[in-house]
Amino acid sequence: MGRCYFHLVRGHETLPDPNGIEIPDDDWEQEIARIIGEIRAEAPELFESATGWTIRVIDEQGREVARYPL
Repeated sequence: MGRCYFHLVRGHETLPDPNGIEIPDDDWEQEIARIIGEIRAEAPELFESATGWTIRVIDEQGREVARYPL
């Protein structure tokens, strides 16, 4: 899959992920779910007060490959 970026989005507001993470081609959906789980474990307060926020997973070409509402 290559590098993916995990942007937090609510309406027209975006908190960009400037660095991204390398995602392996095999089982990339499972890897993205694992990363979301890590974010949830490391910053549970983000998920508790995140009404209306979504994590948009963007690939190196700028295409959205996944979307996870918080």
